Amino acid sequence: MKSGKAVGPDDILVEVWKCLGEAAVEFLTSLFNRVLENLEKAYDRVPREELWYCMRKSGVAEKYVRVVQDMYERSRTVVRCAVGQTEEFSVEVGLHQGSALSPFLFAIVMDQLSEEVRQESPWTMMFADDCDL
Repeated sequence: MKSGKAVGPDDILVEVWKCLGEAAVEFLTSLFNRVLENLEKAYDRVPREELWYCMRKSGVAEKYVRVVQDMYERSRTVVRCAVGQTEEFSVEVGLHQGSALSPFLFAIVMDQLSEEVRQESPWTMMFADDCDL
């Protein structure tokens, strides 16, 4: 980080982070890890009705909302591990794990939920389920 540059959205000078040294690195690492853990938990807990609402509010055509609703209707899954797999059970909340569409749907939800507090920054990125959004 170069000294003497303008502050970012956090209004904290680069020099402050440099003065704090290793303590700043540990603090930021801990903070970002907690944020990512909470986003991962949120990924598995997105209420379906909230998903439909956010899709519509984002301008997604109703026919696509209905297609996604059909994909999520009566969802069932199993858990596989080294000793076998569980009985099939229904999943009524959260996004589908492993689906290529799920990170996009999560981005729509996060975009709508953070709309009121978000500052415009062309370089801001969010991470969810190991995908850049």
